[in-house]
Amino acid sequence: SCRPRLMSTPTSAAARRVGRTSLTRILSEIPRDLAATVVAAIHTGEPRSRRAAALLAEQTALQVSDAEEGSELLQGHVYLAPAGTHLVVRDNQRLGFDEGPELRSVRPAADRLFISAARVLRQRVIGVVLTGHGRDGTAGLTEIHKWGGVGVVQSPGEAQATQMPIHAIQDDDPDYIA
Repeated sequence: SCRPRLMSTPTSAAARRVGRTSLTRILSEIPRDLAATVVAAIHTGEPRSRRAAALLAEQTALQVSDAEEGSELLQGHVYLAPAGTHLVVRDNQRLGFDEGPELRSVRPAADRLFISAARVLRQRVIGVVLTGHGRDGTAGLTEIHKWGGVGVVQSPGEAQATQMPIHAIQDDDPDYIA
C-alpha cells in the first residue's frame, strides 16, 4: 500500500494556480505527525509572495512556509517554491534555488524539482501531479520512477484543469491515479 511508503518519504507536488484548491484539500486531511516532507511547486504567475504559505497554513495542521535556500527537509513540514524560481533538492538533502530558464514555459517547474529530488533521494520520493495546464511534472515523474520512487496523478475527472494529469498519465505510468 502507499501509506507505509509515505511514512518516511519526502513528497513533491506540482500544480497550477487552480491546483491550490486540490493541494489544500489534500493537506487539510493529513495529520500533524506526518513522517514526511511535502515540497510543492505551484505555477501562480504571481510575484514572490508569502501570502500563499499563510493561506495554506490556515487549512492544514502541518507547518507551512516558503522554501528558503538551504531549508532542511523536516517531517510534517510543507515548503512552497517561491514564484519565479525553480526549487531543487541539493546533494546535501537540503532545498535550494535555481534561477535557470523556464522549463515548459514555467518557473518554478515541477520537472526541475522532481528530477533533483529523484536523483538525490531516489526511492524515497513520491511525486504528485495535480490539476494544471501544460506538461510540467511528466518528465519528473519518469525520473522518479527511474530511481524507484512512486508517482501519483490526480484523476483528470477530479482536476479543474486536466492537461497536466492527462499528460502525466499518457507519458508516464503512474503508480496511483486518485
